[in-house]
Amino acid sequence: MALIETKIKIEDRFLKSINNIAKRKNTTKNKVINDMIETGLKTTETRAEKIKRLTVNNPTHKKKLSDLTGIVNLGENTNAVELKRQAHTKDLKQ
Repeated sequence: MALIETKIKIEDRFLKSINNIAKRKNTTKNKVINDMIETGLKTTETRAEKIKRLTVNNPTHKKKLSDLTGIVNLGENTNAVELKRQAHTKDLKQ
């Protein structure tokens, strides 16, 4: 394990919470901060992987619009109004 010493600014309200957690768990503040960073990194990586696995047509997943960002790439010269008009006329024909 590499040890890197650096200085960061942490707001007082966060320090109080970290101190309280450390006292409750009977551990050091440094251990609590490292655990929080590790948990945050795992959560972020897991969320990114989960979004990559989602498929647009899978009705079992409840997706937010922000989850679908970047999934569909139509190119630079795409006319959204024309695409909507074409989709609407196809629906009328069926």
